[in-house]
Amino acid sequence: MSENDPLEGVAVIGFAGRFPRAANIEQYWANLTAGMDCFSEFTVEDIVREGVPLEVARRPDYIRRCPVVENPSGFDARLFRYSPKEAELIDPQQRILLECSWEALEHAGYDPHRFPGLIGIWAGTGLNNYFLKNIISRGSFEETAVSQTIINNDKDYTASRIAYKMNLRGPAVVVQTACSTSLVAVSTACQALLTYQCDMALAGASFLQTPRARGYLYHEGDIFSPDGYCRAFDKAANGTVLGEGCGLVVLRRLADAVDDGDNILAVIRGYAINNDGAARAGYTAPGVTGQMELVTTAMAMAGVRAEELSYIEAHGTGTQLGDPIEVAALTQAFKRSTDERGFCGLGSVKNNIGHLDVAAGIAGLIKTICALQHRQLPPTINIEELNPELRLEESPFYIVDRLTDWPQPRHGNRIAGVSSFGMGGTNAHVVLEEYTGRQKTATSSRQWHLLPVSAATSTALKTAAGNISRYLENETDISIADAAWTLAAGRIPLRHRRCVIAESSASAARILSEPNALYATDGEATQDRRPLVFLFSGQGTQYPGMGIELYRNEPVFRNAMLECSRLIGPVAGHDSLTDILYSQNEETGNLVNQTAISQVALFAFEYSMTRLLESYGVKPSGLVGHSIGEYVAACEAGVFSLEDAIILVKERGRLMQSMQDGTMIAIPLPEKTVREMLPEVLDLAVVNGPNISIVSGARGDMEMFENRLEEKGIMFRRLVTSHAFHSRLMEPAAQTFAEVVRKVKMAPPKLPMTSNLTGSWMSAEQIADPKSWADHLRHTVRFGDNLAVVAERFASPVLVEVGPGNTLCTIARQHDEAVSALAGIPCARHPHQKASDRVFFFRALGSLWCHGAAIDLCALYADEKRIRIPLPGYPFERQPFWIGGQEVRQAEKEKPKRTWWKGFQGLHFPFISSARKQNEERSITEEDLISIWCKALGTSTIGVNENFFELGGHSLLAVSIITELEKNFGIRLPLASLIEAPTIREFLRLIEKWKSGASTSYLVPLNTKGSKPPFFLMHSHGGNILEYHPLANLLKENRPVYAIQCRGLDGSPIEEQDVEEMAREYLDVIRGVQPRGPYYLGGYCFGGYLSLELAHLLRADNEEVKILVLINSATHLFNIYVPGITKVQRIWYSLRDRAALEWSELSGQPFRKKIQRLIMRAERIRDLTQNKIEIMLDRLPEGSPFRIRKHSLVYHLEQIADANDRAWARYRPKPYDGKVLFLRAQKQPLGLVPDPLLGWSNLLTGELHVHEVPEFRQNMLDEPNVSEVARIILEHLP
Repeated sequence: MSENDPLEGVAVIGFAGRFPRAANIEQYWANLTAGMDCFSEFTVEDIVREGVPLEVARRPDYIRRCPVVENPSGFDARLFRYSPKEAELIDPQQRILLECSWEALEHAGYDPHRFPGLIGIWAGTGLNNYFLKNIISRGSFEETAVSQTIINNDKDYTASRIAYKMNLRGPAVVVQTACSTSLVAVSTACQALLTYQCDMALAGASFLQTPRARGYLYHEGDIFSPDGYCRAFDKAANGTVLGEGCGLVVLRRLADAVDDGDNILAVIRGYAINNDGAARAGYTAPGVTGQMELVTTAMAMAGVRAEELSYIEAHGTGTQLGDPIEVAALTQAFKRSTDERGFCGLGSVKNNIGHLDVAAGIAGLIKTICALQHRQLPPTINIEELNPELRLEESPFYIVDRLTDWPQPRHGNRIAGVSSFGMGGTNAHVVLEEYTGRQKTATSSRQWHLLPVSAATSTALKTAAGNISRYLENETDISIADAAWTLAAGRIPLRHRRCVIAESSASAARILSEPNALYATDGEATQDRRPLVFLFSGQGTQYPGMGIELYRNEPVFRNAMLECSRLIGPVAGHDSLTDILYSQNEETGNLVNQTAISQVALFAFEYSMTRLLESYGVKPSGLVGHSIGEYVAACEAGVFSLEDAIILVKERGRLMQSMQDGTMIAIPLPEKTVREMLPEVLDLAVVNGPNISIVSGARGDMEMFENRLEEKGIMFRRLVTSHAFHSRLMEPAAQTFAEVVRKVKMAPPKLPMTSNLTGSWMSAEQIADPKSWADHLRHTVRFGDNLAVVAERFASPVLVEVGPGNTLCTIARQHDEAVSALAGIPCARHPHQKASDRVFFFRALGSLWCHGAAIDLCALYADEKRIRIPLPGYPFERQPFWIGGQEVRQAEKEKPKRTWWKGFQGLHFPFISSARKQNEERSITEEDLISIWCKALGTSTIGVNENFFELGGHSLLAVSIITELEKNFGIRLPLASLIEAPTIREFLRLIEKWKSGASTSYLVPLNTKGSKPPFFLMHSHGGNILEYHPLANLLKENRPVYAIQCRGLDGSPIEEQDVEEMAREYLDVIRGVQPRGPYYLGGYCFGGYLSLELAHLLRADNEEVKILVLINSATHLFNIYVPGITKVQRIWYSLRDRAALEWSELSGQPFRKKIQRLIMRAERIRDLTQNKIEIMLDRLPEGSPFRIRKHSLVYHLEQIADANDRAWARYRPKPYDGKVLFLRAQKQPLGLVPDPLLGWSNLLTGELHVHEVPEFRQNMLDEPNVSEVARIILEHLP
């Protein structure tokens, strides 16, 4: 085959692996080329420590030798957001595969969250002895095999776990074909790519043994070696040895990989899978015919002849039966097209690392890919005398027994085959070809480059930066542009970040390891898509030549400046503004300080800078202008067109310059103090902050005021200005300017922008009033108030100073903590800063990225063809998560069986809890909460400011914490408390607030920040809103999300209410947040009824309801059974529905485990039993010692659900003609009259959008279904 052939096949663009004595593929290849025996030998003490009896460990036939991976218990749980408790319950084989998936995608240079196509995963794991020997052994099956433990350990969840954590949206398939698993996974992934089921694929497998360092007891006639050595192809071959390892490859269609500049390691030209069938000696024996047909088929698919292959990586188990059969099959396949002998190398990696079970094939594939890359064939070790049964002298093969260069074949490129045969007969063969069409990198047109690095922790960030630094230092031929582009495009951005600006690999290496203030920036991205607020500076910040390097080197900036300059026209006798601004003549350049010129110059500069930021994906969520800067803000918000804005700015500057001269001074005192001492003839022009005030007026009057200030010892600073802006001296200009404003067209703002005049947000009425723009010229600039309202509205916004210098960011730092704590990033240097404009701007881009802003760093190379290069991967911070396998203790063996009475004792009744009474007498402490949280999350320590949900917490663990608080301290809080207060410190404050008598609010803020109108979600029949937490996290797109919970969740009396009564109460709550429309309402099940009634109430008050979202809400009309169905049939249907739901929760599980899931539902029966007993005890006479004084949480939840169910049955919804989004579950209860609208057919008469979500209503708001629910809702929310 030649490079002129049409593009076909599958490219391998990345890989990752961990093998015996090799933590990565580089070490793996080094070991293979060195001919290393990667087995480990163990002492008797090592074996006994793993639980093997001493007498067995000492036996001569106990083989204390096997290949193992280092640190199998290590896992970076924090990176993948697992709690320590959950991490140690996950099969270590799945954990190592998850880390390798991350590493492989990084090696390929792709961020799965930003990849435009579908990424699939085909993977497998070996027998999970960790579950059998380390988890189950610690207790009875019923006690340990809870649903979460099963999900964490069963093979069925291997691929979907990776897909969930890595956001892979293509097929996620578990492959299990014994020893051939990983190569079958590669073959099926290739098939999916070539049939366009996905656009990228990961394929591989992992295998670990449990217990560790154990070896094995040799049995005569078994497949395992009697001495712990694997000797494939040797005369002394007498068995294999199980080893450990994990490997993954990343695959793409070759044409796509070439187009996108991928680092192509090799090309898969053909593949085949088959089974030996019955044509063999036994079930576990290999078959010549099947293997021969397999290799023939793979070569036919690849379009290659046998003589074109120059190496075969054999399965090579090292058994007397297997090796001769494999060589015979290969010989037959090759002799179909050639009689040539001894031209094709043959090897097996098993002699180095053992038989890796399900990962055996991927180990051989990765070895062969490395061989193609390095054009070397590593030796097959442990061969002293060839097995004569192989008859190699009659075959096309020779054994590669020493490291040799891989010569260029006479038929073209180097081509190899890789075989993997599964016990049971499922075989796989892949044909690989070297890739020689590697694109040469083009020289970048950019002088400076941004290199972004991120990690989950600050320590990992430091390590990652150091690793990349050393790589760039050593790999001197690496293109700095390719490295920067690969880091920008191919890494998942994490919380802790560093970005450096460099012009060469050498300088990048230096700055990464030793960052400095100008060329590097660090930051913490505490949230995704952090809101940005653009600050547009006012007069006084301009200087000659501002942004000159950007004008010369950034086309977007230059074109915007030229457009503004064209619209402005001739200025002060010069052809254009740019002639003045970028003049080499000092006198000409200084004209920019004249008011008539400075205002248009600032507008043009800030408008052009905004366009430049926009070209890199930097878009504001809010806009704040300072004086003239408010016109740039208005233009950006769509209030004025560019043409009209320039007309206004030009005329404003001309009018203001024509006014009487004046002066301005800055006084570091609060507004109130300054106003009290201010003479009548002077005006307060600007209030920039709590202690930053500026006074404006005529020169003579100002001098007298300055003398008074000096007498009182009050500091002040005279500003360099020719006029008294924002004072009464501007009154004539303001009157004339109002007439100019009346002539231009204005529109409501598309983005929230502040008003200097009011200090708050600009209203549509204010924008449309020409007088307000005239008053803005004359009256006080309340910029300090503007900053305060920004801090109130947005969640941790970043202040981006778009004008020249850093004046506004400096002002922000002098505010109180709410504002001063916000990140402030200037985009252009101050005139006194001797730095490159481009470096300064790139530093701003890097700083924005470091603080979590949505920014497209790849846009730096939008006009260049860059290639991906393999850079050092993520430095996993592994901690040990390993439940030690234990024999059941004697005391546990002898403990009595659980009786019904023991089960009854498991119920919790307040009147028999003495421990709680004791604890009620003392205050709960941080230590108490830490203990409860650690127990629930399974960790030894938790910081008081660590977020419960970021630590891996979820709704079930929240219930556990709330229940534990009630049981031990008599404190009952609503389940939503952990949403309101997700840290220990916040939760303790909430408890103290509750103890002081504060009532529980209906309103639960799920996300309070954002500029869009809020979305309100009503509780379902259960009353609590914890089920909305996953949905709210997915709906965060600059929109506040609130949920309304039911009364009674804190133990207060439960009242029987109708839907109408509840809606009226909730209406007041909603209006407390949002007094006026438009409103966005929704709810799940019963919550849909409440939101409908609220919509009717709001519309009756002439308020606009933009959309009503009904999530599987059914009316009373739907709950009707098909005529003729008996009561017994209804019960039967109900049981079938419940069973089907449980089945779906464990989809793909073996039958036995599905039954086990149903058994575990008995815990729910215990809760219901407690509820029934409490109801029964309620009927006892007053004064009875067994009468309930304070009901349990279970009782209250059931009572609330019953009351809401009765309200649902009584409610008769009225027709609604507004816009409705209706989401229904695909699977509805059996036996009911079919109705796709669940009873709403004649009630929803307006614009209706209906969508079906997979599975049942009970799991619509759980992953993975909630992602689809959120996606649909976001499509309909403006």
